[in-house]
Amino acid sequence: MGITTNELLKEAEALKARRLFDKAKKLIKKIIIREPACVKAYILLGDIECENKNLDDAISFYSRAIKIDRKCFQGWINRANCYKEKG
Repeated sequence: MGITTNELLKEAEALKARRLFDKAKKLIKKIIIREPACVKAYILLGDIECENKNLDDAISFYSRAIKIDRKCFQGWINRANCYKEKG
């Protein structure tokens, strides 16, 4: 059996933690191709963009997560924080 989406997400999170953002984003985009409704993938992309101060992109990724799951509190909170940081 192949690698699960959760295993790929953990690998992407580890890459993000090591600040290997480009590698993490490539892996996350593969996850989204595999599972387009993966809320965690969009949250992780938003987190990476937020850390890189690409706030509009981060807001967009958090919004996608929220669109998939209206109860995605992490998406709501992180998106609000981006708007706050934008001023």
